[in-house]
Amino acid sequence: MLYISSHIIIPDSEIDIHAMRSQGAGGQNVNKVSSAIHLQFDVAASSLPPFYKEELLKLNDHRISEEGVVTIKAQQYRSQEQNREDALARLSELIQQHQPDDVAIEDVFYAQNAKSALKLGQVRGVAMLAAAAAGRPVAEYAPLSIKSAVVGYGRAEKSQVQHMVARLLCLESLPQPSDAADALAIAICHLHTAATLARQAAAQT
Repeated sequence: MLYISSHIIIPDSEIDIHAMRSQGAGGQNVNKVSSAIHLQFDVAASSLPPFYKEELLKLNDHRISEEGVVTIKAQQYRSQEQNREDALARLSELIQQHQPDDVAIEDVFYAQNAKSALKLGQVRGVAMLAAAAAGRPVAEYAPLSIKSAVVGYGRAEKSQVQHMVARLLCLESLPQPSDAADALAIAICHLHTAATLARQAAAQT
């Protein structure tokens, strides 16, 4: 099994590995024995959580085919076992590139429209489930806190949030749609809060 994180484990049955002869200059039987490793991993058919699959399949990486199959060739070592470990490590690194470090979402709030509140609740549930699948804790922030952290005023309009997000992140244009600006605002709020908590923890030690 390939351990990506405490919650993400790829079973051996999903990774196709077979030995092949090394290519290139010979010497000491380097290209005469099956020491190289050819690894293939079908992203779409794997047991990876949907978030990981989507991010990997969007990559413009020569190791990932149009069909979504990762192919890794390892032959830098003379030992088949070392090349096998190298191929698995490279697959793990490729997947871990898209593992979130932190997850932050907007806290529960009261909505006048029951249907809208239900849909938002479902979306929050999916986000929290994805975070749990990735083994990441979820930070929740109230809308007032998010706007205060970004704009400096808890009742700022969406357009104000968009302009401040663009300015803080040095974007050439306003993030669109406004929901994208809201997501970036939550990330900025979390970064500020996490930094403050880290300084407080350091001061107490």
